[in-house]
Amino acid sequence: LLPDSAWPWTLSSIWHAVGEWAEVRWRSNSEVLRVVDQEVRRHHDFRVNTLSPWLGVASDLPGVLAGRQTLELFALGMHTGLLREPILALMELLPDVEFNIVAPCGGDKLCGRIPGILCQDRDPVFAELILTHMYKKSLNNYVNMHADAITDFGLMRNKFIAFYREQMLGADILMCSEPLAFCSFFDGVGVPVVAYIGNGPFFYLADSVAVSIMVESVQRLASEPQNTFIAMNMVLAVFSERQVNARFVTFMPMARHLGSAMYSYNPHAIRGMGKLLVTKRVIASWDIRCMTQLLLVRAQAWLGQIKAIDPELARHWDGAVPVPEVYQIGELPPELRDVEAWSTFRACLVLPWDASGLNTYDIYALGLPMFIPDPLRFLPSFVYRSAGGSGLMRKPGPPVKPGQGTWGGIWRKLPSEFNESQPRVDKVLAGQGWDSWRIFTMLTDFGQLPHVRYITAFSDLIFQLLDIEGLKATSQSMITHHREMHADSRNSWACTLVRALAPIERRPSSE
Repeated sequence: LLPDSAWPWTLSSIWHAVGEWAEVRWRSNSEVLRVVDQEVRRHHDFRVNTLSPWLGVASDLPGVLAGRQTLELFALGMHTGLLREPILALMELLPDVEFNIVAPCGGDKLCGRIPGILCQDRDPVFAELILTHMYKKSLNNYVNMHADAITDFGLMRNKFIAFYREQMLGADILMCSEPLAFCSFFDGVGVPVVAYIGNGPFFYLADSVAVSIMVESVQRLASEPQNTFIAMNMVLAVFSERQVNARFVTFMPMARHLGSAMYSYNPHAIRGMGKLLVTKRVIASWDIRCMTQLLLVRAQAWLGQIKAIDPELARHWDGAVPVPEVYQIGELPPELRDVEAWSTFRACLVLPWDASGLNTYDIYALGLPMFIPDPLRFLPSFVYRSAGGSGLMRKPGPPVKPGQGTWGGIWRKLPSEFNESQPRVDKVLAGQGWDSWRIFTMLTDFGQLPHVRYITAFSDLIFQLLDIEGLKATSQSMITHHREMHADSRNSWACTLVRALAPIERRPSSE
């Protein structure tokens, strides 16, 4: 099932694949899931212990804010969609409060598809800092969205603080997102900090000096009771804990920027398989043309079964089975780029690029049924494609990450709660590597979200895409669950808000 472009196999690629399989010590699914459940409980308990003391205070937001009519935010982050999430959450909680937002980074390409807050031009001073101190590590079109690196990080930080000092001091809350390194710019300001990250903690950092500055600053900031450091999923919280030695709570993005498009799944009721949305940058791992060819071949082989299920449909096809209209995010025609148009797709095939992906949360909030490779069998090869994976599952991608030790050493220590008799999660690249990949893939939201459909082959899509009523039922289950998560998210962000702004006399005694 390799794409055409992976042929012919070279001796080195065959040797690599054989070596991967030889190293695997297969553990049962129940053993893997036991470790996953243990880690999920650990993060859930930390979130409860961090936020639950504030629930009583959060229930009296008007009293805590004491008639406040404006809220001054200083928001710093290179990813508009990620930085929007905490701001829109606070706006949702405080509909009668005017928000004054200073956002030096300005908006990114998301603004062309989903207009809204943070879509202003980049501040000229910050733009000059970017030109002076940041560069692309790779010009590869697949990866250049996040392939930035900072030179002279300490100097850039000092320049930033010198220029924006007064604006930061005048803020009620300082917000930072991608990269986490930008949060270190807030160290010592004395204003409450809310961090919301969606990528690994070492993003943008090019040397050990920069890493040291970031780690020390984040550790100090995360230890202060008015600050809240948040990761958008458990895997990022694990990365940060073990690389930076700071605990992060997890708040899943609710895709609040979708506005009225949320829960709007309404596929065109046409015969056949309709339109299939595929997540972006898949061409770095898969050949979309080959995928559709495989679907066609298998569909034609099963034509007799389809005739038995729906003879009228078979007559409509006149003996030939059409493939779905396949569109990839990032290469959509103009009429399908608006998020409202995504609701008309039959389903979305999610082939992840890494452990995170904001598009995933947009798709879930639309109620658009999602097909994801089975997390315990095939998903690790997608999620960790840049760290290596099964050569039998994908063609080798471009060399996008320099050897900085940031992947091989991710799991170098274990929480004390882990039982040594269970699958180890600290030896990813040797021995039990594949089971470790499975464990951490199951901790991603690709493995945690309910009501998604898992597949073991692309041909699994055929009959499921034909069952439009079944897809609508799945969509309703997704929407119901998203509404429940949204209510829980409001409580979490309310606790975060009062942690930042509550006066001393209103703070819980435990703080």
